[in-house]
Amino acid sequence: MIGARWMSLVLVLLLSVACAPRDEGDFAIPLDDLAVRLTFDGQSARFLFDTGAGAHTFARWFVDAAGMAADGTAEIEALDAVGERVALQVVRGLVGRSEDGRSLAFGAAIVADFPQMFEHEEVGGLLNPQLLARDGQAVVLDLRVPELRFQRFDDAVRRTGARVLAREEFRVCVEADAPVPNLRYAVAVAAHDRTGWLALDTGAGNTSLVSDSRLVAGARLEPGGEVMGVAGRPQAYSVARDLEVSFADFDATIDAQVVETSNGDCGPDGLLGRDALSRCALVFGGNSLAIACT
Repeated sequence: MIGARWMSLVLVLLLSVACAPRDEGDFAIPLDDLAVRLTFDGQSARFLFDTGAGAHTFARWFVDAAGMAADGTAEIEALDAVGERVALQVVRGLVGRSEDGRSLAFGAAIVADFPQMFEHEEVGGLLNPQLLARDGQAVVLDLRVPELRFQRFDDAVRRTGARVLAREEFRVCVEADAPVPNLRYAVAVAAHDRTGWLALDTGAGNTSLVSDSRLVAGARLEPGGEVMGVAGRPQAYSVARDLEVSFADFDATIDAQVVETSNGDCGPDGLLGRDALSRCALVFGGNSLAIACT
């Protein structure tokens, strides 16, 4: 399983716009470890759906193999998982085709130098699922199945039994002007009667909290290890064992990683990872969010 190993590769762009799938109607795409095989310009690879990626992000090996023309003139700045700034290129006009012949248009993506293991395991990049929602339709990333489904928001809520979050329970993090798509969500999280904001991040194997967050106040910390972002700077982390967190009426007990810095303002207290989200379906409806956890 590659999921736990690509958690430190998330890039958060500082700008954002929107994007939509080409196909219409209610349909689902089955996933393998939150990945789907897509073909772009005759080149095939696995792409991982990552709610924490600020934008669709393609690995440079795949861009080169597919013969895509990268635009290096766009002024794009990003933060890697440990808050380091990195310079990026852009590829545009992207249309991928799934193995069942369905096509999805992704508009534009950034290009990043991922570690060699991505090419070795034929992983072409990270796709941001919430960017694919459009007016009247939601994108459902169901980690329980797993699958990615396009469906009207109300129908998706009824089908999954999800609870629609009130406006004070989540944040939509976008900026209007940008050369590439970018969108993230954060949710209100409680731990021992203390509250904070964590960005939804299915690309993170473990929930990660910043050390000054109220969510870890008084928690017993144990030595951990290191995470490293794309820019190459390692960051040490500790572990808060058996931390009880709750969000959207769901309770989870996790071993959270505690780090010194976060990679954005969307979730100032850190990232809510797959250790907490693996039993959940996330329903993204543009300015609406619903969550169903079992």
